[in-house]
Amino acid sequence: MPTAADAAAEVTAYLASLPEPAHARVEQIRSAVHEAAPGLGEKISYGVLTFTADGRTAMHTGGYAGHVSVYPVPGDPALVERCAPWVAGKGTLKFPHAGELPLDLVADCAVWFAGDARSRAARRSKG
Repeated sequence: MPTAADAAAEVTAYLASLPEPAHARVEQIRSAVHEAAPGLGEKISYGVLTFTADGRTAMHTGGYAGHVSVYPVPGDPALVERCAPWVAGKGTLKFPHAGELPLDLVADCAVWFAGDARSRAARRSKG
């Protein structure tokens, strides 16, 4: 099982591997997520930066040549409506580098995902 130091090293390596502007934009997302939902952990899962809460996956973000993405789309109806302009495929928010990066939306999604992950972790510990 990987240690926290292993996870941190993997995250650092992943971020260093991203080309610009993906690197800068993922760092902006990362900062917005941690500011909005303090206490989230980080690891690399599915080849992208993954935020965790109480050992459960909360959300993912990845950087690519033409865009950055946040996965999945939250299950809250009000957030789903706000996310609609950036939904690409099933469960992906895609933010092209040439366009706006709505960090307030990303932060609100992070709060929702952190609560959802903590809820799932609490149910799991009771069952």
